[in-house]
Amino acid sequence: MALKDPGKLHVLVVDDFSSFRSTMSSMLNKLGVKNIEEASKAFEVLKWCKDRKFDLIFCDYNLGPGKNGQQLLEELRFRKLISRHTLFVMVTAEASKDMVLSAYDCEPDDYLMKPLNLQVLEQRFTRLVQTRDALVKVYQLLEAEDLAKATDELKQLVEQRGRHTSLAQKLLGEILLQQRRYQEAESLYQEVLAGGRRLDWAVLGLAKVHYAQGDIAGAKQELSELIDESRLFLPAHDEIANILEQERDFDALQVSVEKAVELCPRSILRQRRLAQVAENNGDVGRTLRAAVDAMKLGEFSCHQDTSDALRFLNAAANSLEHNIEVEKVDVLDESKRCLDKLMSTKRMDVNQELHARLLMARVEALSGRVEDAKQTLRDQNGLLKESTGKNVDMDLAYVAYLNSIGQLTEAGAHLKTMAQLYEKDPASMEKLDKLLPEPRSEANRRRVAQLNKTGIELYKEGHYDEALRFFNRATLLYPRHIGLQLNRLQTLIAKVKAEPADEVLRAQMREQLEKVDTLLAADPNPTQLERFRQLRDKTRQVA
Repeated sequence: MALKDPGKLHVLVVDDFSSFRSTMSSMLNKLGVKNIEEASKAFEVLKWCKDRKFDLIFCDYNLGPGKNGQQLLEELRFRKLISRHTLFVMVTAEASKDMVLSAYDCEPDDYLMKPLNLQVLEQRFTRLVQTRDALVKVYQLLEAEDLAKATDELKQLVEQRGRHTSLAQKLLGEILLQQRRYQEAESLYQEVLAGGRRLDWAVLGLAKVHYAQGDIAGAKQELSELIDESRLFLPAHDEIANILEQERDFDALQVSVEKAVELCPRSILRQRRLAQVAENNGDVGRTLRAAVDAMKLGEFSCHQDTSDALRFLNAAANSLEHNIEVEKVDVLDESKRCLDKLMSTKRMDVNQELHARLLMARVEALSGRVEDAKQTLRDQNGLLKESTGKNVDMDLAYVAYLNSIGQLTEAGAHLKTMAQLYEKDPASMEKLDKLLPEPRSEANRRRVAQLNKTGIELYKEGHYDEALRFFNRATLLYPRHIGLQLNRLQTLIAKVKAEPADEVLRAQMREQLEKVDTLLAADPNPTQLERFRQLRDKTRQVA
């Protein structure tokens, strides 16, 4: 069925090749479209959409240097320069799996493959506009945030059992979930699935309902089965990751996010989430790689954020402090490039710039360039004192920097000041816990107990390699926790006994003994001293 009045539609054609723009405009003219504008670059589209409303945008994926079509769509929606009224169609010569999956967070309304002919364009163009027009009242109500009336309108569309029933059901389920009308949502999803088609979005919606109703195990089971059936359905990966985060199952969370990133490596938001999760888990290598990818993807993205660079610099310093080799990364050189790029963007405020310099100075100090480190922070002491107690991440970076240049007394004093200043701030105390001998927050106390329990079980079962990997990560997360450090020492002793000829292991064991000795000297713990003496004697015996 042809469109009623295509002459009233406003269309924007975006492509960096003028020949394709001319071809598209000519075909649209033949379909009765009269109001056509053209653009060759993303910035031109952003300018057009500030002043004009378009019914439909045809945009090539590759637009030459700068933003691609997907990044353009993300910015248009992020800045609310287009609404649901504007249909966005991606035109591409090759719709690769990576390209399509990267669009899950901000999907185009359709894809068109080059080369195009008039018949295909007419079919898709007509279907898209007719679908939009059928739902135009719903979209208007959603933009007005009138969810109750939008729900009623969608229910009427569903009851009509027409061409747009499935889309109306999908939208209705999402809106019912937003309103926490879980029983109605559950009935809707069960009705859809009872129709004989196991639609991914309906299974996902049902799992969300069950989780909201408290059936956590059932929701996780449904999502796991959905991922087994439809491995490429990224929303299922995201939802199970959200549940694992709520449950604070951080190891399983990292595995889940890694799977999503493997499927969709071009997603800046997923790469950033992976870097955050890996950092929280003490996985320095994975944090570095994910932060690097997030920085690269952010170059032309509206989601660009200085936090990616700060996280990279922090992980770079941690890799040096804990002797963690990172494949294909020269940590010092990459950190310098990272800082230079940050400074050149001129997007940082004074505190962010100070934070970046602190992290860079720590990298330099741990690389054996203490004078360079001090030069990096030249004339910053006043700002550092003024910022104390205002930003826990920067305060932690300052303590780490002081430790890196050997000013241990000053670091300890600053840490005590922080503990007082952030005492009534639970989120900041959770971060601060990682530098205290014993965590103060309940969440971190539980986490340390679980880390110890898991590592000790592996040790008792004789899985020394796994136990050592576990305690390596645990002591990186909580470097001043004597119990974890002693367990790492005990595991190293067992490894040396099992492999007496391994000189690297022996060196690690001696270094660990010295580390625990230093920690106990700085903060004597009577309950741990006797155990330390016993392990020290065992170290000497095997050495």
